Amino acid sequence: AIHSQLKIIQDSLFRLEKIMKVEDIDLKINKSINAHLLDQFENIQSRLSNELKKYKTTNDVLMYLTFLFAATLLFIFIRRPFLLALITRKRKGTKKPYPKIRDTHTRVPASSSNKEIEIYKSDDSRILQKLSEMIEKDKIYLDSDLTLRRLAINLSTNTTYLSKLINQKYQQNFNSFINKYRIKESIRLMEHPENANLTLEALSERAGFNSKSSFNTFFKKYTGYTPTAYLHQKEPSKIIDSQ
Repeated sequence: AIHSQLKIIQDSLFRLEKIMKVEDIDLKINKSINAHLLDQFENIQSRLSNELKKYKTTNDVLMYLTFLFAATLLFIFIRRPFLLALITRKRKGTKKPYPKIRDTHTRVPASSSNKEIEIYKSDDSRILQKLSEMIEKDKIYLDSDLTLRRLAINLSTNTTYLSKLINQKYQQNFNSFINKYRIKESIRLMEHPENANLTLEALSERAGFNSKSSFNTFFKKYTGYTPTAYLHQKEPSKIIDSQ
Protein backbone atom coordinates (compact mmCIF):
# COMPACT_ATOMS: atom_id res chain seq x y z
CA ALA A 1 0.00 0.00 0.00
CA ILE A 2 2.80 2.35 0.89
CA HIS A 3 4.58 1.43 -2.33
CA SER A 4 1.46 2.20 -4.28
CA GLN A 5 1.07 5.54 -2.57
CA LEU A 6 4.74 6.38 -3.23
CA LYS A 7 4.27 5.40 -6.83
CA ILE A 8 1.28 7.68 -7.06
CA ILE A 9 3.20 10.52 -5.40
CA GLN A 10 6.17 9.89 -7.69
CA ASP A 11 3.96 9.99 -10.74
CA SER A 12 2.34 13.17 -9.49
CA LEU A 13 5.70 14.81 -8.96
CA PHE A 14 6.81 13.72 -12.42
CA ARG A 15 3.72 15.19 -14.00
CA LEU A 16 4.14 18.35 -11.94
CA GLU A 17 7.73 18.62 -13.08
CA LYS A 18 6.66 18.23 -16.70
CA ILE A 19 3.98 20.81 -16.23
CA MET A 20 6.47 23.21 -14.68
CA LYS A 21 8.89 22.59 -17.54
CA VAL A 22 6.14 23.23 -20.04
CA GLU A 23 5.11 26.38 -18.23
CA ASP A 24 8.74 27.49 -18.11
CA ILE A 25 9.05 26.86 -21.83
CA ASP A 26 5.81 28.75 -22.42
CA LEU A 27 7.06 31.62 -20.31
CA LYS A 28 10.30 31.79 -22.29
CA ILE A 29 8.40 31.55 -25.53
CA ASN A 30 6.02 34.28 -24.40
CA LYS A 31 8.93 36.46 -23.39
CA SER A 32 10.58 35.85 -26.74
CA ILE A 33 7.36 36.56 -28.57
CA ASN A 34 6.75 39.67 -26.52
CA ALA A 35 10.28 40.86 -27.13
CA HIS A 36 9.93 40.22 -30.86
CA LEU A 37 6.60 41.98 -30.96
CA LEU A 38 8.04 44.88 -29.03
CA ASP A 39 10.95 45.11 -31.46
CA GLN A 40 8.55 45.05 -34.39
CA PHE A 41 6.37 47.70 -32.76
CA GLU A 42 9.33 49.96 -32.12
CA ASN A 43 10.57 49.38 -35.68
CA ILE A 44 7.16 50.23 -37.13
CA GLN A 45 6.90 53.28 -34.88
CA SER A 46 10.33 54.47 -36.03
CA ARG A 47 9.46 53.95 -39.70
CA LEU A 48 6.15 55.73 -39.22
CA SER A 49 7.89 58.67 -37.58
CA ASN A 50 10.36 58.88 -40.48
CA GLU A 51 7.55 58.68 -43.00
CA LEU A 52 5.69 61.47 -41.20
CA LYS A 53 8.82 63.63 -41.33
CA LYS A 54 9.22 62.88 -45.02
CA TYR A 55 5.54 63.67 -45.60
CA LYS A 56 5.86 66.97 -43.79
CA THR A 57 8.90 67.89 -45.86
CA THR A 58 7.21 66.75 -49.05
CA ASN A 59 4.04 68.63 -48.11
CA ASP A 60 6.03 71.81 -47.58
CA VAL A 61 7.69 71.35 -50.96
CA LEU A 62 4.34 70.72 -52.61
CA MET A 63 2.87 73.82 -50.98
CA TYR A 64 5.84 75.87 -52.19
CA LEU A 65 5.59 74.48 -55.71
CA THR A 66 1.83 75.11 -55.74
CA PHE A 67 2.35 78.73 -54.64
CA LEU A 68 5.09 79.22 -57.23
CA PHE A 69 2.87 77.78 -59.96
CA ALA A 70 -0.06 80.01 -58.95
CA ALA A 71 2.18 83.09 -58.84
CA THR A 72 3.54 82.24 -62.29
CA LEU A 73 0.04 81.88 -63.70
CA LEU A 74 -1.00 85.21 -62.15
CA PHE A 75 2.06 86.95 -63.58
CA ILE A 76 1.40 85.54 -67.04
CA PHE A 77 -2.27 86.55 -66.82
CA ILE A 78 -1.42 90.12 -65.82
CA ARG A 79 1.34 90.53 -68.38
CA ARG A 80 -0.47 88.68 -71.16
CA PRO A 81 -1.67 91.81 -73.08
CA PHE A 82 1.82 93.31 -72.96
CA LEU A 83 3.46 90.04 -74.02
CA LEU A 84 1.04 89.59 -76.91
CA ALA A 85 1.65 93.15 -78.07
CA LEU A 86 5.40 92.65 -77.76
CA ILE A 87 5.28 89.42 -79.77
CA THR A 88 3.14 91.10 -82.43
CA ARG A 89 5.52 94.03 -82.68
CA LYS A 90 8.53 91.72 -82.99
CA ARG A 91 6.83 89.73 -85.72
CA LYS A 92 6.16 92.93 -87.62
CA GLY A 93 9.77 93.99 -87.08
CA THR A 94 8.90 97.42 -85.66
CA LYS A 95 10.02 99.22 -82.53
CA LYS A 96 7.47 102.01 -82.64
CA PRO A 97 5.73 102.86 -79.33
CA TYR A 98 2.06 102.15 -78.87
CA PRO A 99 -0.03 104.76 -80.67
CA LYS A 100 -2.05 107.19 -78.60
CA ILE A 101 -5.77 107.52 -79.12
CA ARG A 102 -6.45 110.74 -80.95
CA ASP A 103 -9.47 112.87 -81.68
CA THR A 104 -11.44 112.00 -84.77
CA HIS A 105 -10.14 115.09 -86.50
CA THR A 106 -6.66 115.40 -84.99
CA ARG A 107 -4.12 116.65 -87.48
CA VAL A 108 -1.95 113.95 -88.99
CA PRO A 109 1.85 114.07 -88.40
CA ALA A 110 4.10 115.77 -90.91
CA SER A 111 5.45 112.37 -91.95
CA SER A 112 2.01 111.18 -93.11
CA SER A 113 1.35 110.73 -96.77
CA ASN A 114 0.02 113.56 -98.92
CA LYS A 115 -3.12 111.55 -99.45
CA GLU A 116 -3.91 111.55 -95.71
CA ILE A 117 -3.25 115.30 -95.49
CA GLU A 118 -5.61 115.89 -98.38
CA ILE A 119 -8.30 113.91 -96.57
CA TYR A 120 -8.06 116.17 -93.52
CA LYS A 121 -8.06 119.31 -95.65
CA SER A 122 -11.14 117.99 -97.37
CA ASP A 123 -12.76 117.38 -93.99
CA ASP A 124 -11.95 120.95 -92.93
CA SER A 125 -13.56 122.28 -96.09
CA ARG A 126 -16.64 120.14 -95.55
CA ILE A 127 -17.11 121.40 -91.98
CA LEU A 128 -16.54 125.05 -92.88
CA GLN A 129 -18.88 124.80 -95.87
CA LYS A 130 -21.64 123.28 -93.79
CA LEU A 131 -21.06 125.81 -91.01
CA SER A 132 -21.40 128.66 -93.51
CA GLU A 133 -24.69 127.22 -94.79
CA MET A 134 -26.06 126.84 -91.27
CA ILE A 135 -25.13 130.45 -90.52
CA GLU A 136 -26.32 132.08 -93.74
CA LYS A 137 -29.37 129.95 -94.58
CA ASP A 138 -30.54 128.40 -91.33
CA LYS A 139 -29.48 131.33 -89.13
CA ILE A 140 -28.65 129.00 -86.24
CA TYR A 141 -27.33 131.95 -84.22
CA LEU A 142 -30.94 133.02 -83.58
CA ASP A 143 -31.28 130.02 -81.25
CA SER A 144 -30.41 131.32 -77.79
CA ASP A 145 -29.76 127.73 -76.61
CA LEU A 146 -27.10 127.10 -79.24
CA THR A 147 -23.90 125.65 -77.78
CA LEU A 148 -20.57 124.54 -79.19
CA ARG A 149 -21.47 120.93 -78.41
CA ARG A 150 -24.78 121.06 -80.28
CA LEU A 151 -23.14 122.72 -83.26
CA ALA A 152 -20.34 120.11 -83.29
CA ILE A 153 -22.89 117.29 -83.33
CA ASN A 154 -24.72 118.89 -86.26
CA LEU A 155 -21.41 119.18 -88.11
CA SER A 156 -20.44 115.56 -87.34
CA THR A 157 -17.28 116.56 -85.49
CA ASN A 158 -16.15 117.16 -81.91
CA THR A 159 -16.03 120.34 -79.84
CA THR A 160 -12.24 120.54 -79.62
CA TYR A 161 -11.71 120.27 -83.34
CA LEU A 162 -14.55 122.65 -84.21
CA SER A 163 -13.28 125.26 -81.74
CA LYS A 164 -9.77 125.10 -83.24
CA LEU A 165 -11.14 125.30 -86.75
CA ILE A 166 -13.20 128.43 -85.96
CA ASN A 167 -10.17 130.04 -84.33
CA GLN A 168 -7.97 129.28 -87.33
CA LYS A 169 -10.50 130.40 -89.92
CA TYR A 170 -12.08 133.43 -88.23
CA GLN A 171 -9.53 134.32 -85.51
CA GLN A 172 -12.38 134.19 -82.98
CA ASN A 173 -13.67 131.81 -80.35
CA PHE A 174 -17.08 130.22 -80.68
CA ASN A 175 -18.99 132.78 -78.56
CA SER A 176 -17.51 135.78 -80.34
CA PHE A 177 -18.14 134.16 -83.72
CA ILE A 178 -21.84 133.50 -83.01
CA ASN A 179 -22.51 136.75 -81.17
CA LYS A 180 -21.13 138.81 -84.04
CA TYR A 181 -23.91 137.44 -86.25
CA ARG A 182 -26.42 138.16 -83.49
CA ILE A 183 -25.28 141.78 -83.32
CA LYS A 184 -25.66 142.08 -87.10
CA GLU A 185 -29.17 140.69 -86.79
CA SER A 186 -30.06 143.11 -83.99
CA ILE A 187 -28.90 146.05 -86.13
CA ARG A 188 -30.95 144.77 -89.04
CA LEU A 189 -34.00 144.68 -86.77
CA MET A 190 -33.29 148.22 -85.53
CA GLU A 191 -33.27 149.58 -89.08
CA HIS A 192 -36.76 148.30 -89.87
CA PRO A 193 -39.54 150.78 -88.98
CA GLU A 194 -41.95 147.98 -88.01
CA ASN A 195 -39.68 147.19 -85.06
CA ALA A 196 -39.66 150.74 -83.72
CA ASN A 197 -41.97 149.81 -80.83
CA LEU A 198 -39.82 146.87 -79.71
CA THR A 199 -37.88 147.25 -76.49
CA LEU A 200 -34.17 146.59 -76.59
CA GLU A 201 -34.70 143.47 -74.48
CA ALA A 202 -37.27 142.07 -76.92
CA LEU A 203 -35.02 142.98 -79.82
CA SER A 204 -32.03 141.21 -78.24
CA GLU A 205 -34.12 138.06 -77.71
CA ARG A 206 -35.12 138.02 -81.38
CA ALA A 207 -31.46 138.32 -82.30
CA GLY A 208 -30.61 135.22 -80.23
CA PHE A 209 -29.34 136.68 -76.96
CA ASN A 210 -30.65 135.17 -73.74
CA SER A 211 -29.86 138.19 -71.55
CA LYS A 212 -29.93 141.96 -71.95
CA SER A 213 -26.57 142.43 -70.24
CA SER A 214 -24.88 140.03 -72.66
CA PHE A 215 -26.49 141.87 -75.56
CA ASN A 216 -25.25 145.26 -74.30
CA THR A 217 -21.71 143.94 -73.75
CA PHE A 218 -21.28 142.39 -77.19
CA PHE A 219 -23.10 145.25 -78.93
CA LYS A 220 -20.64 147.79 -77.60
CA LYS A 221 -17.72 145.46 -78.34
CA TYR A 222 -18.59 145.24 -82.04
CA THR A 223 -19.99 148.74 -82.66
CA GLY A 224 -18.30 150.90 -80.07
CA TYR A 225 -21.75 152.16 -78.99
CA THR A 226 -24.37 151.09 -76.52
CA PRO A 227 -27.64 149.93 -78.16
CA THR A 228 -29.38 153.14 -77.08
CA ALA A 229 -26.67 155.39 -78.50
CA TYR A 230 -26.57 153.36 -81.66
CA LEU A 231 -30.25 154.00 -82.36
CA HIS A 232 -29.49 157.70 -82.70
CA GLN A 233 -26.94 157.24 -85.48
CA LYS A 234 -28.03 158.37 -88.95
CA GLU A 235 -26.22 155.58 -90.83
CA PRO A 236 -25.95 152.71 -88.33
CA SER A 237 -25.25 150.02 -90.94
CA LYS A 238 -21.90 151.57 -91.83
CA ILE A 239 -20.66 151.04 -88.31
CA ILE A 240 -21.18 147.28 -88.22
CA ASP A 241 -19.93 146.85 -91.80
CA SER A 242 -16.67 148.52 -90.88
CA GLN A 243 -15.98 146.06 -88.07
